[in-house]
Amino acid sequence: MKAPEPVLTIDTQRALTASVLRVLAYSDVFRHPLTAREVFEGCDHPAARPAHVAEALAGLQSQGIIWQDGDYYALDAGSGVAERLASGVRCVQYLRQAHRYSRLIARFPFVRGVCLSGSVSKGRADAGADIDYFIVAAPGRLWVCRTLLTFFKKTVLLNRHRYFCLNYFVAADHLAIPDRNRFTATEIAFLIPTYRYASYAAFRQANAWTDGYFPHKPLLPAEAVFERGDTWLKRGAEALLTGRVGAPAAKDLRYLGREPRRLVALLTSWLLPVLVVVLGPVALTGSRPSPGAVFAVCGVGLLTGLAGINRFGLDGTATWMLLSSATDEDDARRDLVGGDLANAVVTAPFAVVLVLALAALTGGWVEVPAALGLAGALFAVGVGLSALVAVRAPYAVPASQNLFSSGNAGQGCAASALTFVALAVEVMICLPLLGLLVPALVWHSAAWGLALLVVGPVYGLVVGGRLRRSAARQWAARGPEVMQVLASARG
Repeated sequence: MKAPEPVLTIDTQRALTASVLRVLAYSDVFRHPLTAREVFEGCDHPAARPAHVAEALAGLQSQGIIWQDGDYYALDAGSGVAERLASGVRCVQYLRQAHRYSRLIARFPFVRGVCLSGSVSKGRADAGADIDYFIVAAPGRLWVCRTLLTFFKKTVLLNRHRYFCLNYFVAADHLAIPDRNRFTATEIAFLIPTYRYASYAAFRQANAWTDGYFPHKPLLPAEAVFERGDTWLKRGAEALLTGRVGAPAAKDLRYLGREPRRLVALLTSWLLPVLVVVLGPVALTGSRPSPGAVFAVCGVGLLTGLAGINRFGLDGTATWMLLSSATDEDDARRDLVGGDLANAVVTAPFAVVLVLALAALTGGWVEVPAALGLAGALFAVGVGLSALVAVRAPYAVPASQNLFSSGNAGQGCAASALTFVALAVEVMICLPLLGLLVPALVWHSAAWGLALLVVGPVYGLVVGGRLRRSAARQWAARGPEVMQVLASARG
């Protein structure tokens, strides 16, 4: 037999009534009427029970302080139950999308947990609302995780998808949130776990201070929580982004998200080929782009491959750490590979999306394999060549507020000349691939294109690897000289 609810004292009843009013006042700011159960879960009085809250609501209603419509309570009669019901229907639809995108986020490297936050987690979804995600990242890899997800949103989703809003990141070894107030407590208490329930439970445990605001808000059950996000591709990517190779890769990815000049340089390498090959002819002739426009991706591979042509000058003080810790040629080569890996991680998805979009626009599907194969070759040769040039001709880049500046006027001229020479050398190195490219273009042959898709990247990796090994040998031998050049230029 169920035990009766304890009888509250007069003072406790008054405190409980005040707590109920605070809950309704907070929800009234968002014009969001609450059910009695929701009021109970939001009540901050530890002695409250559902029956006590129902009694307090009935008393407040009888005094004309609050308003009731069906199962919903609010301070104002115009708080909008109809809007709440319509919002609830939309919220169900949003939750389906949220679980779908949570599974996608779970497959990104270093993602250890995903929850829903924002209005959807409170059961509210206005027309055009966003879906906000709270993400737990692996220890020491928060910025890498954040950069990869942000680049995916900006390149693949074109920064417009409201179902993919990256609201908050925490590291799995730093789960406690320092800002302790009602707003933060609300966001934490109402999180909805969608990937890795253990991460959600650990986060709630690390922020048990929220029980002071929501002592009756329990952890949600593990129903519909996705647990199988560790694919072989994710594990492989994490292996590449850890260790001696991963440290420079993680550093470059972190700098890319935090240093505007690097981001501007990368976006320029991406967009310039599109402007020249696709949009330029369209603007001049007014006609639709030809199927050959898919080869704009080769320009992307050509330019982004040489993005590290002055990697040491851009790295600045980070160069000292890499050079001083490189004990032999193998360490130097791994450091160079790490920087190239970071470049590939952000460029490859954009290149694939670009070539598919151009093929859909122009109908040039037959040219896609050849375009991707040649782009892969140019990129692989370019990163190896840029490593060699970076060792042979480093120069310091001073701090600047100008996003398009990479040095003074003299440095700009020298850098431009060096880049043009490197571009010419890169093209000459890839000339043997014309033996596969020409038949693919002349005969519109998918077979020749597929051959280039296989041979091109392999050729580029072999040649680029040899160039990188040469750069590593010279870096191991010329490390102090490179440091001296950068130090004297900065001084």
